[in-house]
Amino acid sequence: MENLIQKIRAYNPLADVKLIRRAYNLACEAHKGQKRISGERQIEHLLGTAHLLADIKLDDCAIAAGLLHDILKDTYFNRRILQKQIRPEVSRLVILVSRLKSISTRVMAGVYRENLRRLILTVAQDIRPVLVRLAEKIHDLQTLEAFEPSRRMEILSKIFDVYAPLAGQIGAYHYKRLLEDGAFRYMHPKSYQNVKSAVGELLLSVGDWLDKFPSVVYKELDKNSISAEVYGRTKHLYSVYQKYLQKRKAGESETEFVKRCWDIIAFRVIVNKESDCYKALSCLEAVWPRGPKFKDYIAHPKPNGYRSINTTIIGPNQVPVEIQIRTRKMHEYNEYGPAAHSFYKELGREKGGRIAAPPERIRWLRSLLKWHSNLLQKGSPNFEINSPWDRVFVLTPKGDVFDLPLGATPVDFAYRVHSRLGNSCRGALVEGKIVPLSYQLKSGQVCKILADKKKSTPSLDWLKFVKTRYARQKIRRALGLTVRRGA
Repeated sequence: MENLIQKIRAYNPLADVKLIRRAYNLACEAHKGQKRISGERQIEHLLGTAHLLADIKLDDCAIAAGLLHDILKDTYFNRRILQKQIRPEVSRLVILVSRLKSISTRVMAGVYRENLRRLILTVAQDIRPVLVRLAEKIHDLQTLEAFEPSRRMEILSKIFDVYAPLAGQIGAYHYKRLLEDGAFRYMHPKSYQNVKSAVGELLLSVGDWLDKFPSVVYKELDKNSISAEVYGRTKHLYSVYQKYLQKRKAGESETEFVKRCWDIIAFRVIVNKESDCYKALSCLEAVWPRGPKFKDYIAHPKPNGYRSINTTIIGPNQVPVEIQIRTRKMHEYNEYGPAAHSFYKELGREKGGRIAAPPERIRWLRSLLKWHSNLLQKGSPNFEINSPWDRVFVLTPKGDVFDLPLGATPVDFAYRVHSRLGNSCRGALVEGKIVPLSYQLKSGQVCKILADKKKSTPSLDWLKFVKTRYARQKIRRALGLTVRRGA
């Protein structure tokens, strides 16, 4: 626990340590004596998840939620108890994470994935619950060997189909790499070892040049009074493997492919301001001519907000090396997404503690919606999303998710679930509280329809407030009224 506190204070000296300790103590109390399938104590898993959240510099409430993410499962805690024991924002995040887990797995896998993506959209107002879920999945990979092969493959499939793509789309590339490499090691062990060995051989081929390169860069930048941090990284293994499968030549081995791949080795040059990015580029090109690959993602950001100048030089033994030049703010956004501590600290917060990042959030949502629509399986039920602002995503108590137009009511929801449920509807509970049937539902809410089995006729008054054409048609038909076209 102390290591976690030190890690948090390193990037957030004003962290609410009392809150984090409170969450840890609650987790210890609730999960006392509990062990995972691997034999690991449950509290170790919760600490591991919290460490992963601190790695991407999340705020106190998100890390507290990471420590408590399983407290509503297999413990005596329920929502009411949790809300009395911890800050409201933390309990809200824990409940949202719990909803992510609650999606029914009783249905076929394709529908599960579609439902999960719908639910992800319901928490788009605050991406921290999604990041907690991703961190939990990353930590799960460390004990995957404890699972039976069939269960292991199920977990790996969801990581590749859902969680890793999501991490990439929200800009959490650090998590994306951890998810993909962790799953790659289990899914394709032979290829994993081949790629790992090939990358290792490439690094040996450039010798100590990698160690000396940063000092040369510092020297050139100092000449032009540019303050910077310079450090290297290698392309993560699964990304190399994917590129190998897509671009290999006939009969080409992983080792041969890695030698000619231009972005296996990369250096990051982190500067203080945007204008310094272009000055640094000019300094580097004065020493090393520009290589075959160049992208200016500062002038033309990726849809998810990624910004950087990416260029290449040729190192020893004709090994290509990628150079990524960016500001600190760009780097933290690129690596950790819009929830990074320094990023939302600059942007401020909305009422209720949600992360406020209007332009970036719009880009992120557009990208997420594009990812969602591209990955829907052929033949799956029609799921039309215009934008997160004119649709709401409402859950059943069992965790199934239904999309409705903005302004939809519990009656619309009941008919969306089943026409018989709509006809027999006599009331509704939203978040456990009785609401009028004309109540306008909001994304992420859990709605329970109270039905009267003896009742099979809707109320004529419902036509005054229902939003969906489908509900309106079903009501008119049940009442024996003429169904008007477009009604």
